[in-house]
Amino acid sequence: MSGNEEGVFHLDRNSGLLTLASALDYEACREYYLSVEGSRGRSSLSDITTVFISVSDVNDNAPVFGKGDYSTEVSEDISPGSLVMKVIATDADGPGNSLLRFSIVSGDSQQQFSIHPRTGDITVRTALDREQTPHYSLTVLAADEGSPPLSSALLVTVSVSDVNDNPPAFSAVNYNLTVQEGEAVGSTLLQLAVSDKDTPKNGPPFSFHIVSGNEDRRFQVDQGGLLSLSAPLRRKSRARHQLKIQVTDSGFPPLSSICVVNINVTETSRFAPSAVPLDIFITTTTASFSNRAIGRIHASDQDLHDTLLYHLVSQNPPESSFSVGLSDGKIWAQDSLQEGVYSLNVSVSDGKFVVFSGVKVHVWAARQTALDGGVTLQFVGVGPEEFIGDHWRGVQRSLGLALGLSRQEVHLVSLQQKAESKVLEVLMVPRAKTEPAPALPISKLPVIISDMEDSLGLTIRRVTHAGCAGPGCAPRGCRSSVRLTGGSVAHYTTARAGYITPQHVWESVCPCNESALRFDGSGHLKYLPGLERIDRTSGCRCASERLRTRALLCSPTAPATGEVYS
Repeated sequence: MSGNEEGVFHLDRNSGLLTLASALDYEACREYYLSVEGSRGRSSLSDITTVFISVSDVNDNAPVFGKGDYSTEVSEDISPGSLVMKVIATDADGPGNSLLRFSIVSGDSQQQFSIHPRTGDITVRTALDREQTPHYSLTVLAADEGSPPLSSALLVTVSVSDVNDNPPAFSAVNYNLTVQEGEAVGSTLLQLAVSDKDTPKNGPPFSFHIVSGNEDRRFQVDQGGLLSLSAPLRRKSRARHQLKIQVTDSGFPPLSSICVVNINVTETSRFAPSAVPLDIFITTTTASFSNRAIGRIHASDQDLHDTLLYHLVSQNPPESSFSVGLSDGKIWAQDSLQEGVYSLNVSVSDGKFVVFSGVKVHVWAARQTALDGGVTLQFVGVGPEEFIGDHWRGVQRSLGLALGLSRQEVHLVSLQQKAESKVLEVLMVPRAKTEPAPALPISKLPVIISDMEDSLGLTIRRVTHAGCAGPGCAPRGCRSSVRLTGGSVAHYTTARAGYITPQHVWESVCPCNESALRFDGSGHLKYLPGLERIDRTSGCRCASERLRTRALLCSPTAPATGEVYS
């Protein structure tokens, strides 16, 4: 047999059975012509025939993309329909299995590109915006039409180059300034802040100039956007100025924007500002207090048009991380505050005069041992700010006298207004400076509260403390304990004091072997009669020293019966 040089076929010499000796590959050879000779024994008689074998294709080759760089850059102002690039793929299978179809399967969530299913041409479908999406990573799939179909994927990277399509933008469209007429020539009035969404080649450096309102040349703006005074101002000559300032970027063609600066000229300050010292008291449930705005300096000026500016001059300890708002005087704790006392010195200036105000920040991490000696008073008809500003010092003084402490040693721990009511709950604890705080004189509390109501003009509805007894208190054998909740804090402030406190709740703590309610193995137990009805849900847990015990049914109890059955 000839035509079988690759040894693909095998011919049985005796039976003439032609079989495959190795696998066929349509892509390597599609037709075979075999010459087969047949002879009988040792006779010289023989004959030759030709066997033609045609190999049909199966879809066993996936598409292959051509080698090359499948990354490109297009300008963001490219027109929809423009060609981005052409991807090329081939399939080694026969015509029935090598017809390819292209598609974009990922990386184009906004459908800004399209690909021709047959040619592989990728075009822009919608307008591009580099400031929104500067890069695209498109996954292109080439799939044949065989059965089953085979496919290959390719990553196409499209970078969008910038064009100057965004004008520079001022941080504000309108600015309002107040300038005293005695302001020195060369004084800085305003630093203009500008941003540009384009790339640096189409953004800075910016150029500034005053396009209107400066006909008498009393103002100037440099190329850094700094507006300053170039000539003295006189209120009698002109009390108000309105400047239009234009900023232009460095792109091509250049783009620009305009802002308006309104300047009000006032008389020279005659009075220095006044500032009130501030004490801020913070109670925490953890070892530190997370950073936040904790208070504000209250300052005023008799010159009606003066603008006050605040600066942090010093702080103690020096490594503390406080800051002060330049225009509003807000005190910010930049880092977590540990327990202790912090001192700040803040300057307040109207442009001519400077005064100083002291700020003390008192941070206390509440401990349960101190809380157990506390008392909650419910005041009726008074709000938190009114209580702090008008009544707190008097309450401190009254409790301090009863406990033999100074007013400052009575500490306000928690201040909370009951929802939709005019009842204010104030939790206070004694904090002696040198010795353990004295215990509350429980027997004298009614007299102390009565004197406090008479002298301060307050109405106190309820008093709660660890030694509480009677209606609204814990059952016999139990004790009342106060717990601070760290979920939310309340912030109340006056001109001189601010309080940041957690919420608090009083609970009953009942040790099992001291409880008045006991389980004796049979029968049932009820709540003690005569107590004020409080809607609550109860449950129980059991521990046994015996292997065989009676069953105890523990279920939530209805407020009406409060029964636990065995």
